[in-house]
Amino acid sequence: MMDNVVLTRVNRVGILTWLNEKFTKKNGSKFTYSDVQGYTRRGYLPGRLGHFTIEKDKELSHLKVYNVNKG
Repeated sequence: MMDNVVLTRVNRVGILTWLNEKFTKKNGSKFTYSDVQGYTRRGYLPGRLGHFTIEKDKELSHLKVYNVNKG
């Protein structure tokens, strides 16, 4: 399972930074915090971004930190 982990224990700003470094939106603009909020609530990134899943970290449930995994 650890082979599928892309990001470990990152907050939404960390996911936002990673998205802006690796991907671009369809219109060429940068991702926003609102985009990341939607992705974390939904639990995954859109297919064109690679079908990554986003899960809230269970060990640190008192914090809003997430793990991003491959499909």
